[in-house]
Amino acid sequence: MHNEKRDTGGVEADLAHLINLSGKLRMLSHQVVMSALLNANSGANSGGAPSARDTRFSRQLSTALQEFRDITQQLLDPGPDTGLSAETGQVLRAEGVPSLSQRQRLAGFITRAQALENSLAVEDALDLGPFVSGELLDALNQINAAIRDTLDRRIQAKSAEKEPLLNATAMSIDEITRLSKTLQIVAMNASLEAQRAGEHGLAFGEIAREMRGLSQRSMDHAVRLDEDLAVFREGMTTASGRPVTP
Repeated sequence: MHNEKRDTGGVEADLAHLINLSGKLRMLSHQVVMSALLNANSGANSGGAPSARDTRFSRQLSTALQEFRDITQQLLDPGPDTGLSAETGQVLRAEGVPSLSQRQRLAGFITRAQALENSLAVEDALDLGPFVSGELLDALNQINAAIRDTLDRRIQAKSAEKEPLLNATAMSIDEITRLSKTLQIVAMNASLEAQRAGEHGLAFGEIAREMRGLSQRSMDHAVRLDEDLAVFREGMTTASGRPVTP
């Protein structure tokens, strides 16, 4: 088996990974067809005599087909055996992804590609092309879209759960900012009073300076918290746009 070993980051990370894999299946299936057609065309030009070209194509086809099988297994049976979490498998089975017809098309491609791998026949290559660009491509696009929808719904649900906490955090930041501004005003007035008091106000002036420093540090901290909160909110709204193939 050539399943990718990876540390899962939860269902959402697994779903993004599967979106990428479904995109890779499209690439692999088209790669098989294009290689087959190029090989068949080259063979026709040279009279079809067996050559190192056929051996090279057979090796390329075998490698691409094996990778297609491995990725298909991850889509059909996601779980620890395929480097994904058990919960991811439960989520996709509950969603009916992939559907029975989509599973049949994936199996159909593997069967046809195996026949081509064994025969290297022009007719098998010509037969595979329309299937890949038609039925298989439709199935892979549907799988990709279904997994994307599942990922988006989960992200939206988690965002909704966190929204009250984020709102409370934003209110706390506003309160820190408000109190800091009030403290600055008090410190400024205290400093003016200390100046009027002259020598007797020196100690009071020192306290006023400490108050100003404290208020400024509180303001700076509130600004950083507000920036962090904005970044976090942005991450929540763009999570479904993480780097995945379209």
